[in-house]
Amino acid sequence: MQSVDVKALVQQAVGGEWEAFSARHPALSRAVDQRLFVELYTRNLRAEPEFLEAMKQVEMEGLAHSVMQELTVRVVTGWLRAI
Repeated sequence: MQSVDVKALVQQAVGGEWEAFSARHPALSRAVDQRLFVELYTRNLRAEPEFLEAMKQVEMEGLAHSVMQELTVRVVTGWLRAI
């Protein structure tokens, strides 16, 4: 069974969107550390039904880890863009 490191996936997603986030919110991005978003979004993502179902499928059915990466990027990017 594959193990999914949710926090690492969230770190990658936040890091990938941080430059665009910083351009939209320069003062906020200077005031708030990325790690805060990583911790918050890791907790929130673990409560997302769609994510939990995908994680279950990855672990139970051996789906590609890239499925989790794509889902994580989509959800986290959406959250950062909604700010």
